[in-house]
Amino acid sequence: MTLSKTLGGGIPLSAVVTSTEIEAECNARGFLHATSHVSDPLPARVGLAVLDVVEEEELMARAIKIGERLAAGLRHLQERHEIIGDVRGLGLLLGVELVTDRETHEPDAVIGRAITERCMELGLSMNIVAIGNYGGYLADRSTLDRRRRGD
Repeated sequence: MTLSKTLGGGIPLSAVVTSTEIEAECNARGFLHATSHVSDPLPARVGLAVLDVVEEEELMARAIKIGERLAAGLRHLQERHEIIGDVRGLGLLLGVELVTDRETHEPDAVIGRAITERCMELGLSMNIVAIGNYGGYLADRSTLDRRRRGD
């Protein structure tokens, strides 16, 4: 698994997480991972601080809880609206597939762009992929708002 962006809390930092078995196989095959910042103390310290916050504030458990609630709401919308072809994801990284037809799962780029524009007008930052015909997948990367601990 690769991790990046939020792992560094704004500092460029990424990580590769794997099993001992996969690491051994990569070494046996001569794979090499090199970086110019391999032992840079600033990103390393920031990464450790981010991991401390994730653990101390139980962000994984909160993401699962809030994500389950959000996914249930999105699935309820799916039952009511034919344009929603699928709802998928884990925790707070959820996606809604916007389609013209649920059987063929043909993406609906037009409505995807319209929803993106409306969300932005309302101050809701959503990412609807809009590349060529692929414009019907809405990804919600909701935050764990620290002020709403009970949600």
